[in-house]
Amino acid sequence: MFRPVFAAAIALAACSPAFAQSACGDAKQLVERLTSEYGEQEAVTMTSMRGPALTIYANPSTGTFTVFATTPSAPGVACVIDVGKDFTILPIGTPA
Repeated sequence: MFRPVFAAAIALAACSPAFAQSACGDAKQLVERLTSEYGEQEAVTMTSMRGPALTIYANPSTGTFTVFATTPSAPGVACVIDVGKDFTILPIGTPA
């Protein structure tokens, strides 16, 4: 149950007005910056039923994370949806 609820929440965020105002840029440069400056690595990737592919990069040591979206209509472009701290992966079936 955790997975569908989490995916739905992220998909809704990608379709919100905040997504339209998010910082967009070259996907490759974004990933390079996340790994080199913040030590974040790809932790989760999923494709929304509404179209965008959603990716979460996270640093397991510091707990920082970045959520961004890419779409087939704009290849090579990534839009940052949100950033934060206290990233934790819960085993499937763990109550939130």
